[in-house]
Amino acid sequence: MDLYACLPIEVSSVLSRYRGIQEIRIRNNCPVKVNVGGSWYYIGKNCLVTEVSNGIVLDTDCKEIIQKACNNSLYAYEESLAKGFFVMDGGIRVGVCGSVSGHENRYSTYTSLCFRIPNKITVIRDCDKEKLTTESFVVIGPPGSGKTTFLKDFILLVKDKQNVLVVDERGELETNDNKSADYIKYSSKEYAFTVGVRTMNPNWIVCDEILPSETSLIRNVMCSGVHLACSCHGRNIEDFNILTDGKSSFEKFVVLSTTLGKYEIIERKQ
Repeated sequence: MDLYACLPIEVSSVLSRYRGIQEIRIRNNCPVKVNVGGSWYYIGKNCLVTEVSNGIVLDTDCKEIIQKACNNSLYAYEESLAKGFFVMDGGIRVGVCGSVSGHENRYSTYTSLCFRIPNKITVIRDCDKEKLTTESFVVIGPPGSGKTTFLKDFILLVKDKQNVLVVDERGELETNDNKSADYIKYSSKEYAFTVGVRTMNPNWIVCDEILPSETSLIRNVMCSGVHLACSCHGRNIEDFNILTDGKSSFEKFVVLSTTLGKYEIIERKQ
């Protein structure tokens, strides 16, 4: 389903006139909030506005929008929705909130939607390209700082010269040119790492958002001779050390700022 086809006409008619849309937040009975080029606006009457008081409130609720985005087949997306998101065509990730019922975390009502729209942005500086392709690294940054964008740019950087396996758990790491990289999508890291190393002989594995429970798994991959590029939530290396309980094997870190495209490479010898 096309993004604009599932949105109410009051929203799509305004957004179709703008480029650089990064995020759309829709809440029941509230004005629609939009991030364009890193700045926040609201959907007004036929335009974007900066004041929430000038934003319009939609007659359409979140469930109606989800129904359209899921091609009117909510049941086909139940497993993904139970995890709090689903992925549309083009790698658009839609986060959901609402009321959860039952032990399987099924949503009975939907009250908030967050559309995160991938944009082709070159963020890796020319002077850093060689530095990043020599050893494993982790990208550290707060939510919305561009961790996934950085990893996608890295995939494009190395895919033509080295064997790259992309472990894409949520369908967000697709690039505009996937022809020279291998993808395992919607599986766990444990499965993809094990199968991928054994069958695809990668030089690099790229994955998003590592968790504390995956520390030993990641260490095993790096000890197998495969380079790893991944990301985690945090503000700095200290946050990463807390996440991994100081048991990380990484010696190189890319620390992102809250401004998209700005970063610092830090090397630490253990």
